Amino acid sequence: MANEIVAGRGKLQAAAIVAIAAAAAWISPAPAGTPPAIVNRLNLEIVKIINAPEVRKRLIDLGFVPVGNTPAEFAKVVRLQVGKWRRIVKDAGIKAE
Repeated sequence: MANEIVAGRGKLQAAAIVAIAAAAAWISPAPAGTPPAIVNRLNLEIVKIINAPEVRKRLIDLGFVPVGNTPAEFAKVVRLQVGKWRRIVKDAGIKAE
């Protein structure tokens, strides 16, 4: 699907589309303070579902890249993305309205 969106665009437009798509994620948040044992169990079950062959194929067909990180790995990704986008927003002079 991503290739269909990028097809026929200039290199700069294609790069922007890919960069934005790379930042998208589907998560299953739990309320703050949820006990780690529950978070880990939910993660285990969700990763099983993501890795089920029919689900994995469908996600890929829709243009997703199934990952199934641990909660700690995903927290690291979020921290890196927040830092990256904070710099981009600051450098671009973007202000909240």
